[in-house]
Amino acid sequence: MANSKAENGLISELKKNGHKYKDVDDIFRSKSLEPVEVNLILKWLPKIYEEELGAGVILAQSLRLAKEPFDPNILIELFEESSLNATVKSGIGYAIVLSKTGDISAWIKKRLLSKKVAFENGALVRGLPGRGEFKNRDDLKQFLELIFPKYPIAVLETYDKIGSNDDVDFLLEQIKIADKKLSKEIEKTLKKILKREGINKQ
Repeated sequence: MANSKAENGLISELKKNGHKYKDVDDIFRSKSLEPVEVNLILKWLPKIYEEELGAGVILAQSLRLAKEPFDPNILIELFEESSLNATVKSGIGYAIVLSKTGDISAWIKKRLLSKKVAFENGALVRGLPGRGEFKNRDDLKQFLELIFPKYPIAVLETYDKIGSNDDVDFLLEQIKIADKKLSKEIEKTLKKILKREGINKQ
């Protein structure tokens, strides 16, 4: 499929700056992105999303290849203010938390503590361990427990990776009040934690 007008604009500017690519897929397959490449991608990203959604998704994910931290404001604006659907916004959320950006901890926490529950915020939950800037494990633990009622699946997926013996009692309590479907998901997470920790608990 032919590149969109905006995609061609990006490819042209990258070429002028000494970086040759055929399309966004080619960018995604590169090993790393220099700051000048990242800046041009951010410049063209909103327009590319507008013209060709799939190309925008690929381009946003390519930002994980940035060699140096960059300003995430354009990504945040797309995440917060655009008319993109929740699934696409989730992809942008992953790009934000998995890329080398400036400090986004306050923004993530504000989004997750908002009364409004949004599907795409689940992507931000998964970034909490690495991007939340918590003082210690206990602070992270308390925050995950606080947002569990709003984002249970995303929190459970986080526990799947970092959960420990300290989280077992909380999850056992949640099983008592959760519906059947969520209880099964909690049980799966508990099994993973208990296996990882090498403990037996009834």
